[in-house]
Amino acid sequence: MTSAVSNLLAPFAGNSPTTPARPGSLEGFLSLVRRELDSLFRSRPPKISYDSSQTLQLNGAILGQITTSDPNGDTVKLKVTTGPTNGTVTVFADGSFKYVPNPETLVNGGPDSFTVTASDLKGDPLGLNGLAPAPHTATKVITVSTVAQTSPLATATEISTEQRALAILNSGAMDGAIAALKQKWLNTQAVTFSDVPGGVDAQNLALLDAAVRQYAMYAAMAAVNIGDNAAGNPSFNWIATPPHTIGGVTSPGNQVLYDNPDTLYRMAFISDGKSYVIAGKINGQMPPDVNITAQIGATGQASAIITGDQLQVNPDGTFTIVAGRDPALAGTTNYLFLGNGPAGTNAGQIFVRNTVADWNTNQGLSLSIAQTAGDNTTLPSAAITNIANGVVMQAVNVTSDAWLPLAGQHPVNTLPQPTNAGSQTLSTQKQSIGHFNLAYNEALVITLTPGTAKYFNVPVSNAWTISPDYTTGDPTSLNNAQAIANPDGSYTLVVSKTDPGVANWVSTGGLNQGTIFARWQGLDPNASVQPTLTTQVVALDQLKSVLPKTTVYVTEAQRAQQIAERQSGYTLRTAPYVSIVGGATAV
Repeated sequence: MTSAVSNLLAPFAGNSPTTPARPGSLEGFLSLVRRELDSLFRSRPPKISYDSSQTLQLNGAILGQITTSDPNGDTVKLKVTTGPTNGTVTVFADGSFKYVPNPETLVNGGPDSFTVTASDLKGDPLGLNGLAPAPHTATKVITVSTVAQTSPLATATEISTEQRALAILNSGAMDGAIAALKQKWLNTQAVTFSDVPGGVDAQNLALLDAAVRQYAMYAAMAAVNIGDNAAGNPSFNWIATPPHTIGGVTSPGNQVLYDNPDTLYRMAFISDGKSYVIAGKINGQMPPDVNITAQIGATGQASAIITGDQLQVNPDGTFTIVAGRDPALAGTTNYLFLGNGPAGTNAGQIFVRNTVADWNTNQGLSLSIAQTAGDNTTLPSAAITNIANGVVMQAVNVTSDAWLPLAGQHPVNTLPQPTNAGSQTLSTQKQSIGHFNLAYNEALVITLTPGTAKYFNVPVSNAWTISPDYTTGDPTSLNNAQAIANPDGSYTLVVSKTDPGVANWVSTGGLNQGTIFARWQGLDPNASVQPTLTTQVVALDQLKSVLPKTTVYVTEAQRAQQIAERQSGYTLRTAPYVSIVGGATAV
């Protein structure tokens, strides 16, 4: 107790015994003495309260608030002492929490619970209340209940399109075009990786067959969509997806051309002479980046665009877009001008991007499209197969030359400053594209500034511009909602095959070699401050010497939670089906 009293008095000791205490200091001193004596001799445990009716389920996550108080006025800290059975939870310093159900609970719904402990130990100003024998903790079981989710992507039309496309792919009718594309990609990427000893490595060569098959699946889906549109039944199809199972259909996936794991891509093919109406709905919050683009030609050049901030939305989240041919209406609210010129000069497809930053709380838009004017025709099945082959051959002759070489324009393990050059499809974006070649014990350290971007993302892809598995495994991409910023607002990310234990790790998905397509979206076109980027290759055992001192490191348990929440986030896109690589099953 003598030591405790000395500690109590030390902050108020004067420079000499004769120095008189100022009235304010004496008053503060006496107040502190009373406070500390109260904590020591009348210590009472903290209290926890929780109102489950005040929680909010925002798509694939439940947000809530745990309130604490302390009779002695001591500071209270909360921690999870027993985790949930059917999901993960993070409790923040202010008592708010985010619960993420596992994939099965997300699609089926159901209750879950976790236990939190509140402690006021050393929560008094001088940290002396631990000397008191009274309890310093309280516990409470927090119960949450998940409402089952249904994705706006996994529609009956989507399932039908994938079934018919898969039948074309499996028929063998596309084998010749697939072989031509395989050779084209081999030749193209031999140039991209010509500054790497040995060129494209064995790991990536082993992935080539699956990569061209994914492109062929994309082509077959495009052909089916074109046929449906010709018959007067246009639809939006989900594209650039990893392998998945929905509605009993197991798809090889249709990832193409630097697909972004954060972006939900949908495509509707359209025809000259036809007009359309698009109906949509915002599900919860507007995604960080929304683009509805009319595109022309094989490379998808943007001819007209409606962004999320331009979209007029009703109070209930619904909206309507007219996609038509009247030049007098071009540029007006919720009007997408498709062109009215000669054949080949007008938009041939409507491409929709919904970029989600938080995979668990953000959901894509609900979308449908209907024809309002124009003549229809029925295409025979042979014609649809020919279109599928034509889309693949278009990639051989045009698309591959436009996109694949972008990664080879700068030396290996470097990335250029962000620019809009090289991308005709999204005029509101800046990007930095390159290729990497890293040993198992090396990392590519990327430091970037977001500028005015509302969103940025650094994803890894293989030599064929396809993202490694991001549905079940390590984090092969990070965006501004997932990464932790440096104190100055910049971000330092570590790209490596081996987990370095840093929070801002971008896994190569087991690859030593691949491509990177970093993106900045939602930029202010009038801003003078632009996004920037630097790179350096560092040995893993030297990593700490180049990382900021404020770098956050994670435990194995924290990494496992990160991966589990990404799995649930991907399932939000396929619900009511649990669809993950390596054993996808419909639920």
